[in-house]
Amino acid sequence: MKRDFTQEEAAAKVGKKIRTLAAWAGVPRGTTGTVVKADPMGSVKPLDKDPQKIWDVVIEWDLPVPPIRIHKPLQDWFTKDEYETYIEEV
Repeated sequence: MKRDFTQEEAAAKVGKKIRTLAAWAGVPRGTTGTVVKADPMGSVKPLDKDPQKIWDVVIEWDLPVPPIRIHKPLQDWFTKDEYETYIEEV
């Protein structure tokens, strides 16, 4: 079952230093970064429950050289499941 961040959980991650346990497009395994934002992603309606707002966290990577054609820091969005599976806090 997919798990998502609540607003409070996502907001509590902002400012955390992290390291990736897997490689991503343009981001080698072991790259560090910082959670820079909690981003609302809409809402879901679980069976027999009221709709719930869900949030992702935004990670800005510490890359030595910005990727070609990108003139701002590289950022990626992570669900709670992705964060807990592929990211470690340092």
